[in-house]
Amino acid sequence: MIKINVATDFSETSENAVEFANSYADGLNGKLNVIHAFHPSAANKNIQDTYSRIIQNEKEKLKKYINGLSEKYIQKGHNVKKMNGQIIEGLAVDVLKNLSDKSPDDIIIMGSSNRNPNEKKWLGSVSLKMIEVCKCPLLLIPSKGKYNGFKKVLVCTKDLKLDLSVSRNISNLIPGQNSEIHLVHIGLDDNYNHKIILDKWKELRPDSTVKFNTIIHKVDTKVIEDYCTQYDIDLIVVARDEKNFIQEFLNSSFSKSIALQSTLPVLVMK
Repeated sequence: MIKINVATDFSETSENAVEFANSYADGLNGKLNVIHAFHPSAANKNIQDTYSRIIQNEKEKLKKYINGLSEKYIQKGHNVKKMNGQIIEGLAVDVLKNLSDKSPDDIIIMGSSNRNPNEKKWLGSVSLKMIEVCKCPLLLIPSKGKYNGFKKVLVCTKDLKLDLSVSRNISNLIPGQNSEIHLVHIGLDDNYNHKIILDKWKELRPDSTVKFNTIIHKVDTKVIEDYCTQYDIDLIVVARDEKNFIQEFLNSSFSKSIALQSTLPVLVMK
């Protein structure tokens, strides 16, 4: 059973990410763990409040938060996945990076938005940094993203060796077997051997429709957006390789640009 760690800072965007994760975990039959990274400041530590009391207050706050969300989901008619809550002391990036280091087979889900100035500091800095350092799959949810299944998935391709190495892991994170998979190679060359990756995906998902498209164009987010609109895509997948991290299509700036501008969920695979 895959473990799904969803980060919350109690903001509206992260609350939406938790709701998304609840539905996604139900479809994937995953175990849902709500993570709140807590870093006590000097202002928290005064004469009347001991450190243990501060932590206990945070635990109670998280428990109340999860219970409230569960009740809300029931009222909406959702299936409610059992959610475990976990308080971890430390800065958010450090906490989430440590989780990904220890459990690279798990998945981290978090909200991503820099459009709201009240949320930019946490979500902007943490989600973007996690794109660079996360060792496990990272699923970024836009502020108004809703989970209705991943019926049509866009998998960006660049390097055949990398694409083959992550294909099974990507497939395992797409619930069900009847999704429509779009393998899309965007670049100024047309030398990508698409038959090999196409055959691999057809082997992995024999009940899915698998397509391969090549777009001869300089890689940018507008090309991705236009494709997603044209084909009604539900999820964008990009992969990165530390050895080839400088490559235009796989580098952090492209992944960050996609994550920040996309109105769709973005799955970043290492």
